Amino acid sequence: MFAYFKKKFLSFWANGKDSYKALLAILSAPKLFWIRQNALLRENLEKEEDLMRTRDFADVLRDWGITTEEDLQFAICDRRRARIVGFFLFLGGLFLMIWNPPVGFQTLYWRTLQGFFYLSLASLGAFMIIACTWRLQVFSKRKFVPFLVWVRRGGRI
Repeated sequence: MFAYFKKKFLSFWANGKDSYKALLAILSAPKLFWIRQNALLRENLEKEEDLMRTRDFADVLRDWGITTEEDLQFAICDRRRARIVGFFLFLGGLFLMIWNPPVGFQTLYWRTLQGFFYLSLASLGAFMIIACTWRLQVFSKRKFVPFLVWVRRGGRI
């Protein structure tokens, strides 16, 4: 993907080394990047919709390593436990971000580093909750929906 932009940028430099053309290339690079990103996103969404139409639930379970009904029940219990762990990670990260007591003399660097650590704990917990909820809904409804499609639908299958 970046090879395209590099090629485009170098082609402007090769044409007489005009600084005006080089400046235009630099300024148009972000626009070209977002155009390409949007095209890739549309292509990915089309692939997900095709995947959603053609996938059978048994194939999805087989890909996830679930072969028997017993394995399915174990996976459901495991996802519920993981969702609870994610909930406590999320709450713990939020609590530490809000409370965050100064321990002795701390520089701004250490306070910022602690803040990023607590934020990463909270975001990891939030992602665990969302991902486990998606997988539990796929298990309970017995219908595969890709994760991004599920998120765009507001958590509905």
